[in-house]
Amino acid sequence: RACPRRFERRPVRARCGAAQRRARHFSPVRSLLATMLHRVVIAFALIACCVGCPGSPSDLPIWSGEPSLLRTVPNAKLFLAGVSDNPLHVVHVWGSAYDMGYAQGKILQDEIQQNVDRFMKYLDDEAASFLKFIPGFMRSVVADFGVEAALEATWFAVEKFTPQHFKDEMRGLANGAGVPYAKVIRMHMFPELIKAGCSMYGAWGNATMQVSSAPGGLVQLRALDFGIDMPIVDFPVLVVHHPTEGHPFSTLTWMGLLSGLTGFSTELGISEKVWLHYNETSSRIGYPIHFVLRDILQFDNTVDDALSRIANARRTCSVFVGVGGHQTNEFRAVEYGHEYIEVFDDKNYPLYQQHPRMDGLVYINKHTQPSKDMCMTSMMEKYYGSIDPVNTIHGILPVTQSGDLHSAIYDYKNNKMFVSVAGKPVSSAGQSGTALLPAYARPWFEFNMNEQFAEQKP
Repeated sequence: RACPRRFERRPVRARCGAAQRRARHFSPVRSLLATMLHRVVIAFALIACCVGCPGSPSDLPIWSGEPSLLRTVPNAKLFLAGVSDNPLHVVHVWGSAYDMGYAQGKILQDEIQQNVDRFMKYLDDEAASFLKFIPGFMRSVVADFGVEAALEATWFAVEKFTPQHFKDEMRGLANGAGVPYAKVIRMHMFPELIKAGCSMYGAWGNATMQVSSAPGGLVQLRALDFGIDMPIVDFPVLVVHHPTEGHPFSTLTWMGLLSGLTGFSTELGISEKVWLHYNETSSRIGYPIHFVLRDILQFDNTVDDALSRIANARRTCSVFVGVGGHQTNEFRAVEYGHEYIEVFDDKNYPLYQQHPRMDGLVYINKHTQPSKDMCMTSMMEKYYGSIDPVNTIHGILPVTQSGDLHSAIYDYKNNKMFVSVAGKPVSSAGQSGTALLPAYARPWFEFNMNEQFAEQKP
């Protein structure tokens, strides 16, 4: 199967990856036999109640009320969603890149100062524990000079390729929050330096046909797995952007970080996961991945627009990217590497025993790919036809135990965003103790994005 030419870029050539070449080697008979064998294995797994899965189903509550207004400043409003023992801050910002950054910094000034200071201290204190997640040539920098030096070196590598509007927004954030610009820069280089293991899916058509509220509609999962021992756990925020240029979009992030790792716009939604088995050449010089993803949310109208942006970017790292679209009601997964990209749908994703092809479904579990872990596959089989946010919240995520730092589910047909964040036990949900709980084990928030994107400027 030839790679589409529209995904080629110069000077680095887009080409077919090893995964797709392996997929082409399956004859129709072998494909049929592999699928039949897989279904037999899955049948036994379901009989054994999801054998190999680490968790069990839950009945976590889903808050769907009206956020309460806390305060306003020029170009920003701060709301509080949820209940008293499980709140989530929601910030709306308007204007140019600088205006949105400054307003966000101003309205969250105290929280951003605390988060940046605590996070940078945490990085210094825990530098050794991050070495395994850092590219080999950067490990010596961390070992000899510390994490901050590695973050500064990362900025030196990407500054030339970072769009000006991100520099303006970070400058505005620093000025509004009263934080040195250099600290804000280092904070924003962390997602570029270190990647996380995560899960994602895109389900549409037959995979969601039995969902009464949106039969056949697109549902997308983004589950972020990176551990919950970092101080940013205390500072989650849903930011709804109303930019002068581009269209409204939301990002689930942390106070002081203008990240595009998790987000949903009026047009598209994005997911992301580390690509550990990428074995081609790599580079740290280019367009930071979380800025690429945020630009997709702000500026791109269709999945093809997003794929073109990805193909033409000077890519730095190796990740999987998931993109879903309102217009096409479909999802694409991308192997995103420095040398090439590979685009997958429900028809060409590599077929192997632990990962069958299913109409209207593309999914990637939190393990190294190709994965032999059967848990997420068994959940996709179990809920196929009725994959929706509620079944994901109560059945899929707590059973697979994916999405520890935060999780988001995008319901395109109903234009809703469901989110959960790591934090303390929630007594009103029957939880107790003092140990932090992962996002998949805590209550969720449901947001009507029609209402969020229509919020009026103060």
